Amino acid sequence: MRAGGLHEGRASAPAGQAPGDRGRPRRHHPHRRRRPLTVGARRRALVASLPVFAACSAAEIRQIARWGEEVVADAGTVLLREDRIGYWFIVLVEGSVRLTRRGRSVATVGPGSHLGESAILGFAPQPATAVAVTPVRAFVLGRRELLSLAHHRSVQRGLRPDLTAEEFRAHVERLHREGNDVWRRLAQRRPAAPERAAIPVGFRVVAPRHGPSTSAFTRPLRRSAGSPAPSPGPDRARLPARTVAALVAAAGALTLWVGASYHPPVVVLTPGQVHDVVGDITVADADLHTPSGRYLLVTVDARRPNLTGLVWTALTQRDVAVVRVDGISTLDPEREQRRGRELFRAAAHTAIAAVAPVDSDGRPLEVTIRDRPITGPSAGLVYALALAELLDPVDRSQGRTIVATGALGDEGRVLAVGHVGLKASAAHRAGADLFLVPSGQHTDARGVPVMEVGSLAAALLALATSDPLPLPR
Repeated sequence: MRAGGLHEGRASAPAGQAPGDRGRPRRHHPHRRRRPLTVGARRRALVASLPVFAACSAAEIRQIARWGEEVVADAGTVLLREDRIGYWFIVLVEGSVRLTRRGRSVATVGPGSHLGESAILGFAPQPATAVAVTPVRAFVLGRRELLSLAHHRSVQRGLRPDLTAEEFRAHVERLHREGNDVWRRLAQRRPAAPERAAIPVGFRVVAPRHGPSTSAFTRPLRRSAGSPAPSPGPDRARLPARTVAALVAAAGALTLWVGASYHPPVVVLTPGQVHDVVGDITVADADLHTPSGRYLLVTVDARRPNLTGLVWTALTQRDVAVVRVDGISTLDPEREQRRGRELFRAAAHTAIAAVAPVDSDGRPLEVTIRDRPITGPSAGLVYALALAELLDPVDRSQGRTIVATGALGDEGRVLAVGHVGLKASAAHRAGADLFLVPSGQHTDARGVPVMEVGSLAAALLALATSDPLPLPR
């Protein structure tokens, strides 16, 4: 708490004169009747005249005037009570207030002084009790409003003109630390009990903005024990049922329209179709050995739904991934589709080159792989395994359902691919006995036996074993 707080900064404007009008001459017309100031104008003039807000701009003065209230209190009213939560920041306009600590007088402050900021800024208990010695008129801000204004350098200068911005920040941190220590000591000294009113209801609001006798300031005040209950106010006018129904219908229609017309900048990924690739491969003038098992290619479906579809997908599907795409509005869907198809065709050619099939005379065999409407390079590994199985009399599949994903690089290296978790879900639904994934990606595959492979040769060797990695939990 800072008693006093007088600031020799900007000169205060006279009552009724806006801060930006200082020094500007006024014309007086003897036959023109001066209009009385409105409540808002009087409050702005009051705020501008207070030393703690002397450094504030005209816009800040308007904001402070909207957030605060001008109040009055009788002599003997307890304005702040020590060791209680800080709810109010009080700037005295008229009258004097005595500060006491543990029943002993600490100081007496007068107009221009401000009270309660240390408890609010430090989230600490009130350091002293403030009691009105004479009738008091004051300007009051709530704790939320003061915390919002404390980020303004002009308000910081009003609260502590002797501190720089860095020093003020350090001062607030110190108040936090000291406040935590005080709260711990208070908790040890007395048992927890419901707190009484932070301040009595002796404050009366001058010219309230809302209602005949109360305002946004008086509503949060809690009555002390034994005080009479407030009389019920007049019944508020209720809207007709038809009007309420029409408003609800309009709000529902607006919600549906927004949900159907707005497409968030995200792509929703779900497990896609599963394809047996053995039938996709044709080898001219060669004896093929049909495997006893299946080699499956798993895919991922990608779509960009509207807002309603996005919510529905999130609520109804478990295996789903939502990926944010920056600049999605500038993407050309047709161009992206063509690029993805080219990657798929390149993966098929890479699979053929990795196996390098030749006939008995050492001449390259002509291999054709069906062009499916699939995008991306992750089909390379499964096509290479299926082609090698068709050309080799050894049955590596052994009647199993084998799923593989991975892009093929130079010298048959298996490269990492995306969305292995979604592909594992599709493999699980297809009843996969083994799921081959690139090295380092087995933790993304759940619910299916999985093995990591770093090359095509390692994948062919893995098919001859029967020891997949344990199922990820």
